[in-house]
Amino acid sequence: MPPLRLLPATPIYRTLDFLLNLMRQRDLPVEYRVSVAHQALPFAHAKPKALRPPKRAYGDSQTGVNGGPGPRVKIVRVKSDPADLDSITPLDFLLGVMRDAKSPAGLRLRVARMVAPYIHTKGEPRRQDQARPEMMVVDDPYGFNPEMLESLHRDVERLRALEPPQVESFSPEKYAEYSAALEKVKQTPAYLELEKSIADKFPSNYNEFDSRQDHARLRELEVESKTRPLTAAEETEQKHLQARRALYAQTPQAADCYRMDFLKAVRADLLFPEEKEELERLEARYPGVPCDPTRFEPWQILSFEAFRPIERRVRERAQKERRDACKGFPGRKL
Repeated sequence: MPPLRLLPATPIYRTLDFLLNLMRQRDLPVEYRVSVAHQALPFAHAKPKALRPPKRAYGDSQTGVNGGPGPRVKIVRVKSDPADLDSITPLDFLLGVMRDAKSPAGLRLRVARMVAPYIHTKGEPRRQDQARPEMMVVDDPYGFNPEMLESLHRDVERLRALEPPQVESFSPEKYAEYSAALEKVKQTPAYLELEKSIADKFPSNYNEFDSRQDHARLRELEVESKTRPLTAAEETEQKHLQARRALYAQTPQAADCYRMDFLKAVRADLLFPEEKEELERLEARYPGVPCDPTRFEPWQILSFEAFRPIERRVRERAQKERRDACKGFPGRKL
């Protein structure tokens, strides 16, 4: 056997790196490399899980996603180049040995038993996707790419770090304090600079309608995942759509549309006059954007509507106290 070319020992050197280094040495015997790849397999790849179909009520659609939006981006496979020793994975290597007609029959059979749990679920007769290949997005119509998403994500994280901590227990006083502290932070130069950086990087052609289409596609994938494992392309698309929706949620347009939906969902007779004016301004700014009832849980609207009469009485009491305080001062404003 030729001498092993081991990587230098460093504090960050991992066991998996050691195994992959041995597996990628082509001058070692194939049987030895197969044994090493078998040991590295559980650390480099996950076994697919079998999912049970969800229980359906009588009358439910058996497809659940008929008429759905379908894929929203183009996904292609990132091929592992066998000539590139630094990129080949244990699963790709073992599959190559198994499919190589020049390999001994006994070795091919042994390798097939090794890789089967990482390709097929138990009880599954066959699987079209024989491996879980690495996938990548190659066609985003809005111009999102991994570098842009990563840069925007870092900016959003820095923006959230500047904000005051969220209110743990709700009360009007604590919420008022939090809102005042948040508004004060939003006027600082650091916050304004980050907001401008996010606005400049974010694609201007992605809007509320696009976000809702992404949301519909994500729900479609969620339904599918309950009946079967998602393909590698679907998982990549799911992560990509989640990332761009999460970043859109930080934009002023997303905040405006969320607020507009909330004001539309609340009973009109419970809105204060300034809230009705705000709703009119938002509807004029975003014409044609319908209310999305799936945004809020029923209890959120019901609890807000139940608390509104109390808030109205508090307002009326405060106004009465101001009027009483102004008696005897004709020129004083309320």
